[in-house]
Amino acid sequence: MRKRVVWLTWAVVLLVVGYQLWSHRFGVPEDFADDQSHFKYGSIGADHPLARAPLPYWIWKVLPEVFPPSETMPKTLAPRNTEKSFAAFGLVTVAYVVLTLLYSFRLKAQPLIDLMTIGGLFTLRVVAGMVVVDTPISLWLATFTFMLFTSLAAAKRNGELVRAQAQNRVVAGRGYLAADAPITTSLGLATGVTAVLVMVLYMALEAEMTGLYHHVEPLFLIPAVLGAWILRIWLLAHRGDLEDDPVVFAIKDRVSWGHAVVVVLLWAISKVG
Repeated sequence: MRKRVVWLTWAVVLLVVGYQLWSHRFGVPEDFADDQSHFKYGSIGADHPLARAPLPYWIWKVLPEVFPPSETMPKTLAPRNTEKSFAAFGLVTVAYVVLTLLYSFRLKAQPLIDLMTIGGLFTLRVVAGMVVVDTPISLWLATFTFMLFTSLAAAKRNGELVRAQAQNRVVAGRGYLAADAPITTSLGLATGVTAVLVMVLYMALEAEMTGLYHHVEPLFLIPAVLGAWILRIWLLAHRGDLEDDPVVFAIKDRVSWGHAVVVVLLWAISKVG
């Protein structure tokens, strides 16, 4: 059944691409008065009369109209160049869609690469949030996000492999052997520790200079709380008890909520003058 779905998907893609190529080859282009009108009113497929659903060149330029910045948004977060920020958001969105399709059709069956791809997808979500409000992309936050979610993805896969090994079965469609559990453990713990280290380095090298915190000392306890939570996730995965996605698990888990409350309290204390 799964193979049929994959083949059907590829058939639809080929039909759409073939139709577009044919229409571009034999269609009669629509004339515009000038380049500005072509850019403003033209779209992929609109230049040809046979096209049924043209796609605007810069479809994401309508986003400022559909989702205008909130009047209550702090000035420090409000976009300084709305058109530019939404154009960048469009590029990040395209990259996210392409990487998601690659993961769905190919990369999810590539051991270890699949884990880093998941980390990359979460990172693109964070980058999209930064560009949509037109703030400088933080390499600290991007690196932290990639390392953290790669570790969590590895924890989920490790839990699956541990259970598969205990039940003497194969993990279908993922490219892993049950004996690969130690490799996912090594990658997951390494990226988890790196995420904590990146946070510590940010606290030590940049947090105080930003002027966002009155007291940076409480911030240094946050990596310890995060590290404890990551270790707990990995302990559960090692025992085969982590059956949900770690993010879903955290939402349901009272202990994880306790960790989150401590983090929020430490952040609030650091903000109070």
